[in-house]
Amino acid sequence: MQLEFQGDEGDFLKIAAQESLKGAGLMNQIDPMDQVLGIGGYRRNVLFDLTEAALIDSAAIGWLLQKHRKFEEEGGCLVLHSPAPVVMQSLKMLQMHKIFNIHKDFEAAKDWLASKDSETE
Repeated sequence: MQLEFQGDEGDFLKIAAQESLKGAGLMNQIDPMDQVLGIGGYRRNVLFDLTEAALIDSAAIGWLLQKHRKFEEEGGCLVLHSPAPVVMQSLKMLQMHKIFNIHKDFEAAKDWLASKDSETE
């Protein structure tokens, strides 16, 4: 699984999947989210672009769930955006859309995050 750091926008970090999200091999490598976020990354708000993820398997969904929980525990927020229809269908089938913050595109994700942040101030 390859992820790319795409920038620090001040209020949030941007990361992107570079391929389909498959859990195979995750146990044998450094966690890709840990690698791109670095120390303290889970305390930040992160917009995760899924545009290049044509597919997602159940192991990767489990991994995303672990990451979602880690963000919550450390005070950050993971926001998924731009999922392919097949990816969204997989997430909905497993009721993950009720757990994850998922938005149709970057702008919708950014707007949701801004409104969430304004509610907590």
